[in-house]
Amino acid sequence: MNVVANQPPVAICQNATVNLGAGGTAAITVAIIDNGSFDPDGTIASLNVNPATVNCSNVGTVNVTLTVTDNSGLTATCVGVVTVVDNISPVITGCPSNITVNAGAACTATATWTVPSFTDNCAGGSIVRTTGPAPGSTFGLGVTNIVYTATDASGNTSTCGFTVTVVDVTAPTINNCPSNITVNAAPCMNAATWVAPTVSDNCSATIVQTIGAPSGTPLNIGAHTIAYTAADGSGNTAVCSFTVTVLDITPPTISCPNDTLIPADPGSCAAANPDLGEFSASSTCSSGLFVSNDAVFPMPLGVHAVTYTASDNNGNTATCVQQVTIIDAQPPVAICQNITVNLGAGSVSIVAAQVNNGSTDNCSIASTSVSPNTFNAVGTYNVTLTVTDAAGNTDDCVAVVTVTDTDPPVAVCQNITG
Repeated sequence: MNVVANQPPVAICQNATVNLGAGGTAAITVAIIDNGSFDPDGTIASLNVNPATVNCSNVGTVNVTLTVTDNSGLTATCVGVVTVVDNISPVITGCPSNITVNAGAACTATATWTVPSFTDNCAGGSIVRTTGPAPGSTFGLGVTNIVYTATDASGNTSTCGFTVTVVDVTAPTINNCPSNITVNAAPCMNAATWVAPTVSDNCSATIVQTIGAPSGTPLNIGAHTIAYTAADGSGNTAVCSFTVTVLDITPPTISCPNDTLIPADPGSCAAANPDLGEFSASSTCSSGLFVSNDAVFPMPLGVHAVTYTASDNNGNTATCVQQVTIIDAQPPVAICQNITVNLGAGSVSIVAAQVNNGSTDNCSIASTSVSPNTFNAVGTYNVTLTVTDAAGNTDDCVAVVTVTDTDPPVAVCQNITG
């Protein structure tokens, strides 16, 4: 009878690499260590590894023992080297958003933010600012990049980036903008001078004249707008404007018509539309000239001072005075009537009204007279009625005066003694 000795199994290991998971652990399985272990005369009952789990503290290499047990309870072991790897990058939290701040008086601004933090599957590591200034620093105009880098214990990294933008929203300040300027034309133009304004800005700015003629340029009569524009490098602008007014103070010239005598209109005691004559007027600078007078029509008898006014379109005026005399050159119309009068007591007198039969005048009758006006005998007499108006014009007419004696005689008796 032959007795065969039971042989132990053969354990064969291989090296392996495992990656830690998000929880910071990794499982080591038989499958990744066993490299074909076997039992020469039986079957393998079980395969076990130790350790079966690794964590962050095992990063690097770990010796893992594989134990092979056959169905007879015999065992064999081998050791495999497991490389534990942490290749999960840290996660940065609280990364600031892009920041925009307005530049202050020195064209700079201070920006602050909360430094971001990070988490990782393994403990340890750090986060540092790798690009740009620290929070609370002073930033110049423009865009500055800020970058934070988180590094874990295994050297895995993550980055967080944002920008700090300093903008200039402050308009330049124009200093000593000239006030409005008024100069008198000499005679039709004049130059105005002024000191150009200056500019100040929290950053830097320039100022240029954008409207109007330069200081000292002769200007025509009228209002002229002058403007300066200041601009900084960010496109902020400010405008200063004022007006230069050149005044026309030269009055026009005017010459009145000659003084004149004008007869009243026929049948009228006034001149309805008399011809006053021709005036002349001119302006040195203005293209517009208007001439008027204060004559009132119809113009009654008498002496009238007519004032002529020449006005240019810049408000300058000149005057002259013409003497217009409306005269009454028309005589009255004498109208007579014949009359009969009684001699009476040997003499009779008449008045003009008795022979006046409605004499007329274009103005007014000043007086009437009759000649002769006294009669001492019965008979027929021619008398002349003279009518005189207020201007001294006269007219005559002849009337017949019949003198009669209609009074009976008076008998005068006396007593006698005989």
